[in-house]
Amino acid sequence: MKLLIFIVLLFLGVAKAEATTVCGNFTLRIAPDGTVLINGERATSQKVQFIGKKGNWDESIFRIGLMPASDGNNYGFEVISHNGKVRLNAELIFADMDAPRIIGSFPCHRVK
Repeated sequence: MKLLIFIVLLFLGVAKAEATTVCGNFTLRIAPDGTVLINGERATSQKVQFIGKKGNWDESIFRIGLMPASDGNNYGFEVISHNGKVRLNAELIFADMDAPRIIGSFPCHRVK
């Protein structure tokens, strides 16, 4: 599983030691154990889904959960790689299903 996560992040440009991906106010990088760090906090869940052909990392969705974050809230993230572009969708998750959804979408770019 860790190898799979590493491969996904490598194709997204996150896994290189000197590379960090910034999406809006969120900073993504990979920890030595293969988990994603979002703003320095370790993800609690990670899942990969291919949009088209299996194994095509350029067309993939990487789902990440951060539950709970240091601020006490639960967050869900999707890193979407499609048509050569990478975007991050972030959602604040509430326990009440009737609460309005708070969702943001951010373009991503690599920084060194």
